[in-house]
Amino acid sequence: MIGNIIISGALLQCFVVSYFFLQSDKIGRNGKYLSLFFLLNSILMFINLLVYNQALDKYPHFIKLGFLFAFLVAPLFMIAIEKYFGLPFENKIFIALSFIPFLSLLIYQLPFYLSSSEEKLVYLSQIDNPDHEIQRRILFTLTFVFNALIFIRIYIRFRHLSEEFSKNNFIEQQKFQKNLIVLIIWLIASISFALIFDIEIAENLSSLGFALWMIAFAWQRVYLDQSELSQETKQSLTDPEKYKKSFLNEDKVNELGLKINLLLAQDEILLDSELTLPKLAIQMNVSNHICSQVINRYFNKSFLELLREKRIYKSLELLKNTELPILRICYDSGFNSKNSFIRAFREVTGKTPSEYKKGT
Repeated sequence: MIGNIIISGALLQCFVVSYFFLQSDKIGRNGKYLSLFFLLNSILMFINLLVYNQALDKYPHFIKLGFLFAFLVAPLFMIAIEKYFGLPFENKIFIALSFIPFLSLLIYQLPFYLSSSEEKLVYLSQIDNPDHEIQRRILFTLTFVFNALIFIRIYIRFRHLSEEFSKNNFIEQQKFQKNLIVLIIWLIASISFALIFDIEIAENLSSLGFALWMIAFAWQRVYLDQSELSQETKQSLTDPEKYKKSFLNEDKVNELGLKINLLLAQDEILLDSELTLPKLAIQMNVSNHICSQVINRYFNKSFLELLREKRIYKSLELLKNTELPILRICYDSGFNSKNSFIRAFREVTGKTPSEYKKGT
């Protein structure tokens, strides 16, 4: 009974928060991928509800889709959360590789997906067959190991980026990292469930835990984003023009984009290790939302992506035109540590600063 309520609640709330994140551009965030993530999870919650209530025979075309979609959860979340927080994008090769398990399982099980309802019901009637149970247990373990590894990768990447940028740029992300730790612990616990319990019990326990985590994460984000929107609404009462929420025309975007370029060409601003989007917006005399909108449309980047790119370009000039040591160039380019500088430099140029220096 409790399990039904939790999974049903998660299913309903996945739809609600999916719509919310679709509207998140109102506060200057790209929530479209996060909206898609919660839509995917609404399908997973529906499948989990069918499994929990042993009702798959009423919807045979959902048989075997749970594990397939489960392989999409972590890769899609990785893309969605980086877009939402405006982080420098993950390595494209790693992203492509993260979709291989989903594609492999899709190809392997495609004949089953294309089979008739009658054939799928025959398979369902044999679900307690030892061979089928072993297959389910293997797929269950593989999906949770895979998702745990991807979420660990997301956590490590957040840690690395928090070293590269001002802590003031990572206040919300630090809260998110704590949520990630909880999820990773639960994923690892779910793997142990598959080894200890009957596979059906393991699936139900893991589904309930993941459903609770999603509900908590989603509503925490809704609360924080609504608080941010409420704060800007209050500020708009004191300066209506500055906090105007209108969609900027192209001429205005170009005008403000050029102004941002000029500001970031000044070492005093670019090399400020505590530079944040709100500080840049103050320099522009616009709201955070408008500043973010201009950066997204004029540069086709987020604030942090643009800041990293400009600082890397600054370091390239120093590497070409000076004989300064790498550590000095790191700090003179606005980075907080040598490790974060080398990591960012490699992601942008494909080389380390030393390798680039030797080639010039």
